Amino acid sequence: MPMTPEERKQYNKTYYDNNKIKIIQKGCEKMQCPFCERIIIKNNLLKHSKLEICKRKQQENINTLSRLNYIKYPLETSFNLIKNP
Repeated sequence: MPMTPEERKQYNKTYYDNNKIKIIQKGCEKMQCPFCERIIIKNNLLKHSKLEICKRKQQENINTLSRLNYIKYPLETSFNLIKNP
């Protein structure tokens, strides 16, 4: 049976109170950024991914993948460029 908004709010508050330490520890774990491979804190991943240094690496990864795709399928890619300029 679905909870009412008040029951959900009370459940969330109780859950947070009981697991506060684990939640904070998990958020403060260090991890490697999947884009630029720097070590960051888990809670800061979204903020970090918007930084210029990470955006630049994301763009480099996109460029590399597009070049690799062109190498794998050069005829199809060039044909698509000719067909749809």
